[in-house]
Amino acid sequence: MKAVRRVKAVAAAKRVEFYLCRHGATRQNAEDSGTDRIRGWMDLPLSDIGRKEVKRLAFKLEDSGIKHIISSDMLRAKQTADAIAATTGAKVSHERGLRPWDLGKFTGMESSAIAGQILSYAKNKPDAVVPQGESFETFSHRCLSTLARVIDANRDTTFCIVTHHRVERLLKGWVDAGEKPSWDINWATFNKHGERTASCETFDVDADTLMKAAASEEKTRKAA
Repeated sequence: MKAVRRVKAVAAAKRVEFYLCRHGATRQNAEDSGTDRIRGWMDLPLSDIGRKEVKRLAFKLEDSGIKHIISSDMLRAKQTADAIAATTGAKVSHERGLRPWDLGKFTGMESSAIAGQILSYAKNKPDAVVPQGESFETFSHRCLSTLARVIDANRDTTFCIVTHHRVERLLKGWVDAGEKPSWDINWATFNKHGERTASCETFDVDADTLMKAAASEEKTRKAA
């Protein structure tokens, strides 16, 4: 596995840097089975490969100085966070808002076969609910508001966020679109296959603008 990468976003006055990690592999990830399938809200544990991945990641982060790990409350993310906590001594918190997009009827399907349909829901009909799941609007608002709150609350400490593929893609899509308060998304970034399982990088965002974006999204939703 590659060493922890350092990613710099657009320069801005008040940035907050943190570790952004993806959970380890499950039996539904390409890194394990060879075929990537939509996991969504399936509460899958790490596979044997995934447990080995997060063990390696945890040792890489041993001297990182991480004091607080904020993880999705799904099992695969919690197990990843616990492995990192075991080597760093960091406290762990769980956030339901860091769950991936609930893709309902698409869950369990081969990711490459339905990528176009998922992008269409996000880009062309964001308020349409995926059958048995949630709309992109609901997902993006949930993640945006949670990320904004978590990043703002941890400005003064070394922290790590452990989350999922589509949450990572959403945040990077916002950054690549210029970190605007309007919460614009770079769709090419969002639709691109993300980092490998158990990947981790230091990432930084304009936290003040992220807070403004969250507030703007909340105001829009209330007015709708």
